Amino acid sequence: MIIEKTAKDNGLFGTIGFTKLKISCIIGVENFERLANQDIFVDLQVKYDISPCVESDTFEKAIDYVRLSQICTQLVQEGQYQLIETYAYEVLQHLHKNYPITNSKIRVEKPSAIPEATCSFVELERAS
Repeated sequence: MIIEKTAKDNGLFGTIGFTKLKISCIIGVENFERLANQDIFVDLQVKYDISPCVESDTFEKAIDYVRLSQICTQLVQEGQYQLIETYAYEVLQHLHKNYPITNSKIRVEKPSAIPEATCSFVELERAS
């Protein structure tokens, strides 16, 4: 009962997501990058009012982080982007359009971009 009252009166905001989602895809601007899949790694965080799922303890009222990972995978594999920046932007655009989230953050790592570095990366944040 205490959780229910707090959630209803003030909203209860939580963050869900995942780290190091490995996706094999075509991404990059160089000719050799357009010929074969390479791995990227995605970290995603989304913040939303979790009051409905906390109050009901039902999965149907939560945002499914497995579905979010599938969206990230589908967008990059179908989009075959040249820039990880564009891909990251498109993910956040899609999520804010289709889910009741207030804030989001994505980090996309591309390990093969700079041989002397662990990875190149881009991080984007968005608020509704």
